[in-house]
Amino acid sequence: MSATDGLWHTLNFVLPVLGCSGFTALLAKLAWRSTLRSTTWLRIWLASATAGGLGFLVMAASLGQDGKTVSYAILALGSALGAWWVLLTAR
Repeated sequence: MSATDGLWHTLNFVLPVLGCSGFTALLAKLAWRSTLRSTTWLRIWLASATAGGLGFLVMAASLGQDGKTVSYAILALGSALGAWWVLLTAR
């Protein structure tokens, strides 16, 4: 695998996590506007990306490859759980 192929493979693994968690953070800020008023968008995004990314990584490791539908389902669920955790701890 060349360096360019490695870069594209890494980006194609990371970008779904960043995109899904960004969309989740945006929806959370819109849906719970008053509760999350003092919480930054970045905090929600990082919590969603961490939870979703860990789930995505575990599924890719356990299945032996990425790109399976169940991996993307776990990514979405983990991203939502990360945003939910921030919502529960918001003050």
